[in-house]
Amino acid sequence: MSAPMDAAAPDGEPLVQAEPPSTSSPSLEAYALESFVRFLNEWKVEVLPEEAQSQGSQSQLFYHEQIRRLRAADERTLLVDWQHFSAWNPTIASAVMGSFYRLEPSLRKAVQIVAREVEPEYSREEDGTDKEFYVSIVNLINCDKLRDLR
Repeated sequence: MSAPMDAAAPDGEPLVQAEPPSTSSPSLEAYALESFVRFLNEWKVEVLPEEAQSQGSQSQLFYHEQIRRLRAADERTLLVDWQHFSAWNPTIASAVMGSFYRLEPSLRKAVQIVAREVEPEYSREEDGTDKEFYVSIVNLINCDKLRDLR
């Protein structure tokens, strides 16, 4: 797999947003939802030169391609690389790390929103209801506090 590009929006601006609401604020869920949708829509990776010729581009939207692969494999769990997310916006990544169980429904909803944009037919069940998607965080570095090691 190729290495991620510098975290920047399509217009070249850095992708560091303002501080999120406090972890006790109900709007933290909305902030996480909005931020995760942006992350899934903006994270790009460089493609290998031979792939770039066939695609006509030097980069691709990584998580859009992952959603296409979910459809091809008929799966519902999007694997999100923690290194990508924390490089994209360390502030929201820290909030997600500290309140994962609270924010996990927002992350799942974000995947559903992006899947609806990328693969509209796949984002719906046969009865027309929204398909449930899941998020699995991979490549997470586990750091224990010194006091916890006793």
